Amino acid sequence: MKKILALLLSAVMTCSSVLAAADALSSTDLAQMFEKAWAYENGNGVEQDFEEAVFWYRVAAEAGYAPAQCNLARCYLRGIGVTQSDEEARKWYALAAQQGDYTAAEALAQLGNAEKAQDAAAASPVRLYLGVTSMSASAQEREAAFAQLRAMAEGGNADAQFYYGNILRSGIVVERNDAEAMHWHKKAAEQGSVMALNQLGMRMLFGSEEERDEQQGLAYLIDAAGQNDITAMTCLGRYYMEAAEYSEANLQEAEKWYQRAAALGDEQAQDALAGLALAGSNYAAAMQAVASGNHEYALGFLRDAAYSGHVPAQTELGWAYFYGNGVQASMASAMECFEPAARRGWAEAQFGLGLCHYYGEGVLRSDASAAQWFQRAAEQGHADAQYRLGQCFALGRGVEENLTNALHWYGLAAEQGHEKAEEERSALYRKQAGDSPANNLYIQAMILCDAEAYADAVPLLTVAAEDGHVDAQAQLGYCYSKGLGVQQDHVEAVKWYSLAAGQGDATAQYNLGVCYENGRGVEQSYEEAAQWYSLAAGQGMVNAQNNLGVLYEKGRGVEQSYEEAVKWYSLAAAQGNTNAQNRLALCYDYGRGVDADMIEAVKWYRAAAEQGSSVAQHNLAVCYANGRGVAQSYEEAAKWYTLSAQQGYANAQNILGWYYESGKGVAQSYEEAIKWYTLAAQQGNASAQNNLAVCYSNGYGVEQNYEEAAKWYMLAAQQGNADAQYGLGVCYANGRGVEQNYEEAVKWYTLAAEQGDSSAQNNLGWCYKHGNGIGQNYEEAIKWYMLAAEQGNANSQYNLGLSYEYADGVERDYEEAARWYRLAAAQGYEKAQKQLNGLQERGLIN
Repeated sequence: MKKILALLLSAVMTCSSVLAAADALSSTDLAQMFEKAWAYENGNGVEQDFEEAVFWYRVAAEAGYAPAQCNLARCYLRGIGVTQSDEEARKWYALAAQQGDYTAAEALAQLGNAEKAQDAAAASPVRLYLGVTSMSASAQEREAAFAQLRAMAEGGNADAQFYYGNILRSGIVVERNDAEAMHWHKKAAEQGSVMALNQLGMRMLFGSEEERDEQQGLAYLIDAAGQNDITAMTCLGRYYMEAAEYSEANLQEAEKWYQRAAALGDEQAQDALAGLALAGSNYAAAMQAVASGNHEYALGFLRDAAYSGHVPAQTELGWAYFYGNGVQASMASAMECFEPAARRGWAEAQFGLGLCHYYGEGVLRSDASAAQWFQRAAEQGHADAQYRLGQCFALGRGVEENLTNALHWYGLAAEQGHEKAEEERSALYRKQAGDSPANNLYIQAMILCDAEAYADAVPLLTVAAEDGHVDAQAQLGYCYSKGLGVQQDHVEAVKWYSLAAGQGDATAQYNLGVCYENGRGVEQSYEEAAQWYSLAAGQGMVNAQNNLGVLYEKGRGVEQSYEEAVKWYSLAAAQGNTNAQNRLALCYDYGRGVDADMIEAVKWYRAAAEQGSSVAQHNLAVCYANGRGVAQSYEEAAKWYTLSAQQGYANAQNILGWYYESGKGVAQSYEEAIKWYTLAAQQGNASAQNNLAVCYSNGYGVEQNYEEAAKWYMLAAQQGNADAQYGLGVCYANGRGVEQNYEEAVKWYTLAAEQGDSSAQNNLGWCYKHGNGIGQNYEEAIKWYMLAAEQGNANSQYNLGLSYEYADGVERDYEEAARWYRLAAAQGYEKAQKQLNGLQERGLIN
């Protein structure tokens, strides 16, 4: 950017170089140039120089900045710094007016009156803003400009709303009010103001904790970038590059936005792309050297990549210092390398940092820090970290000794084939076995359950459970519930769940709630279910919190309360329960128990969708398809519909089929459409069955087959789908795929017509008029024609016109006939136009 500004300052700059540089300027740069031009024009802080003012107005104007285009037009109109030219003034006013600048539009309309044009230009939002912020203006002038700017903002001018918000945020003229400033910036952003979108996006991504809202900030910047704003693109690149979680996906996003900005000439983005490429090549060279055993040679490449922020390189360099590979071993240096990568969420670096704290000496050593970093890596599935965390809990190093937690983490590591974790777990089981006879039996039983030897475990669990061991009771109830090692018996499951639940075991309380909710082993009772869910939910049992939320939402066993539902959904959602996240999103979507808030709805839809919930993926796709809470994007919608459809969600499969049929967000493909329609149709989705029938009927993506069409129409029609009922009626009326049968046609037309389908109403009217499949009845024909015609159905409008012209079921009325013919003809219905012409030629209408 500095090079571009230097070019602009050059006295020998050519017109083409001005244009080339202007193409790469951001909205912020252009606003600064405008202010500079204004300063030269008015002698504000610089010696007044009209030619210099025109130069800067022109640079910003040629880059598309509407306020500069307005002022450049005014300069031509008044002959300020340039030769007076109405033609040039008209040209620049027109360019600004095309961007929706009402000042330019007004000036353009009154170009013959120079005085009025000058007055209009002086009232532009930017000029008013500069008037408010000008230190050389009197207090009275600043207040007058402020009042005028506020009036424009309240009148809906987006630029005025943005600058008004800036003044409220800066505390000039009025007391600073950040909340009110945010309100006006949001109103400007809603109208697509790039300046407002940028400022809001950056504040929400990089501002204070109170202002942070990453999801909405990204949405604002993406909207601005969609208008080819370079500043927004580079900010998005920076955000993803510096994202709290380092991942390949985030790197790809950063690269995507930097590439878009670089393509528009932004040097900062070009430098960032070059840095990314260099870091990647250095890391690749380093790993090749490590593989060949040449650690010293690898070190230089690792340092270069690590210092540029390459997280895997930082981690590898940390291990080099940790083990002394190619360099003198240094725990302190290893920590310096691991820490930035660990804080970016890199599990391997978190594990390495944990080891440094675990084994370090003096100030380096901290059992508590070691346990914390082990836990972060362990939660990401890092087997070595899970093993080390198990050790911390077993030995009480950095955490309170907890053998249950130790067994949990040892077990997770062992499931990944970690041999030491398996050995430690077995040893810990044997150690615990000496506590008490019942506990001894329980531990032995759990070892057998881990090995899936349930038949051998159940007798041991039974003895321990009968002795009152709560964990054994809960586990035995689970075995009976699932039929593990014993014949499935829900009554017996309830017996043991009840004993454990009575002793306060949260898992047993939750399972007992499930039994009562579904009537398994007990008489179904929502009231009992709610009581047990409440006890478990109060102990933090996430599934119980979700299920209790559902009962409150539906008013089952408790008084219906969306507020209580939201409370429990929120607790479960915060723990990662996808069903609760999706249901909480729906509450925000529809304003149930909370104020409607699509930003919050999208946040929770996304949280569940990213964990693989097919329902949430579908719901998030709907948000993208309709631009609710996110920038509208059919491509993003198609992405989430695909993920949901791939998991077998029928609604998503049907919509994805329609996307492929219409080429929305994906490359148009009837073959893909047929694939997804078929999958959804086979699950009984009526809309998909109808869509599949349409494809077979018309030969879209498949060989035309009326029998298949009729088959799918029938399945959808039987479920009440009006489109399919109409389609099936057509099949019977024309004998397509079925034997011709007007009575059946009338039956299905009637069902569809009663649901408001205008095509079915028209065809049913025709059947009544001609007595096909039903007794002839002109009055009924008129009734159905009228219903369809009032919905805009051109066929019915034409048929209604015929009825009035020939007095079929109504009194002859040529004017009324003409009225309906005209409505049909306006839709391109040629037969209606011919009838209308005939009435005119015969002199029957005016």
